[in-house]
Amino acid sequence: FIQKHPDIVEKFLQTHVELTEAIKQHPDKAKETVNQQIKELTGKALAKNVLDSAFSRLTVTSNPEKDSVVDFAKLSAEAGFVKGTPDLKDLFNLTILNKVLSEKGLPPIQ
Repeated sequence: FIQKHPDIVEKFLQTHVELTEAIKQHPDKAKETVNQQIKELTGKALAKNVLDSAFSRLTVTSNPEKDSVVDFAKLSAEAGFVKGTPDLKDLFNLTILNKVLSEKGLPPIQ
């Protein structure tokens, strides 16, 4: 997909990075927005302490955490959830993400 539609991927990543940074810079607004959506979907908002507790356990990042994905794939293979060890060498292409991060003055992902 990335090779056929790099423009779409770049627009998606630009929006993702912008929203990620907005959440990090304005966590109270992010909590309010999330709670509004929860209320709209379920008919009931979460209590402030529940929302605060949930957000305290989140790490908001644009990093796809490659090492964690690779570790999870290995564990899945060892546990027999997948047959063989998945070939993940082409799973991550960080070129466009790093371009977007650079344009926003943010450090690249290794």
